[in-house]
Amino acid sequence: YQQSQKDGIQITDQKVDDQLASIKKRFPNETEFKNALDKMNLTEDEVKSQIKRGLSIRELIDQKITSKVVITDEESKAYYDENPQMFKQPAQIKASHILIKVDAKADETKKAEARKKIEEVQQKLKDGGDFATLAKEYSEGPSNAKGGDLGYFRRGQMVKPFEDAAMALKPNEVSDIVETRFGYHLIK
Repeated sequence: YQQSQKDGIQITDQKVDDQLASIKKRFPNETEFKNALDKMNLTEDEVKSQIKRGLSIRELIDQKITSKVVITDEESKAYYDENPQMFKQPAQIKASHILIKVDAKADETKKAEARKKIEEVQQKLKDGGDFATLAKEYSEGPSNAKGGDLGYFRRGQMVKPFEDAAMALKPNEVSDIVETRFGYHLIK
């Protein structure tokens, strides 16, 4: 920080305020932010001072070090080729589902009702219904608002029967009915 000041690095109030605003966004409201400051025995001015110091140091590093580092494409490729383990990620898939909830301990009547409902949705899909539209209308899972979209996931993040069925599907293929402890699913 001292070197940044010797070199005349100036951080504008606007940059500090922008950084402070992004920190505040992590809190539900201003009161929660103030409570967090109180717990850490900090004032907002002290936080601003810390931000300004951090930005000054970062600017110094950018000017004196980062800007002078040159890595060629060949060096990048060589590093990548020599360290493949650093760049490997487990396989992930993106899936959507339609869920009709039924508790695993539910009686046979409730299970039969849920099964009938998912079979009706399955028939609508076979008749050309749009998966996302049907998910919004029928799915009882929290992803229904997003057309059943669960985003990306890898092995070990979903319950086993769901995961096994999802991982076995080809792109845009819809599964048969899959039963989990949450109920009945159709997976795309």
